[in-house]
Amino acid sequence: MNEVDTRTTVAHRYPYLQGLLYVPIGLWLAVVAIVSSDWWPWNTGGRGLLVMVPAGVVAALACQVITRYYQRHFGRVVLPRERRVGQLLLTVAAMLAIVAATIVGELFRSPVNLYGVAVALAQLTLWAYGGIIRPHHILFTAGLLLLSMVPLGGTGLLTGDHATTSMVVVLLGMGVVDVCVGLIDHAYLVRWLGPARKARTGEGRRADS
Repeated sequence: MNEVDTRTTVAHRYPYLQGLLYVPIGLWLAVVAIVSSDWWPWNTGGRGLLVMVPAGVVAALACQVITRYYQRHFGRVVLPRERRVGQLLLTVAAMLAIVAATIVGELFRSPVNLYGVAVALAQLTLWAYGGIIRPHHILFTAGLLLLSMVPLGGTGLLTGDHATTSMVVVLLGMGVVDVCVGLIDHAYLVRWLGPARKARTGEGRRADS
């Protein structure tokens, strides 16, 4: 693929390459992992929520700011309705699969973390749907799968007061994956769409499927 074709492909995949949006999510997952673990001294009686909820609000606000950054510097893209519906259905199916895997893992006392396995596969599927899979996506997904397969116990969501060691490790792994993949995707976007320049007010584009 020559430079022009690559630039065109990246422009079409722009909505899926806004990697900075993954960074606050990944950091929030790391916070959740820490305050849910036995390492955190104030996680009893729901006190961990006093950290998780504000951190989640900050992450959501950060995502809003990042979204505006992308719109100002790269423009706004409206995906075709078919793509939006397909992504929504795929996201719902992925969430149901994650819930089902978690319940199965708990009911059968799985020594591996099926929640982490399901999350890794679901995320890879969503990246594939967006047409943005590159070697680093596969590498980080494989790493998360390996972490999830380490026999440290299940999620502990139905059987204990605190997250198991496995769940803490998997959540931290998810955070690392989101931050690293997000930064790499953003760098790839900037590389091929040129230096970030402020878009004209109200400018919008339509992404091809």
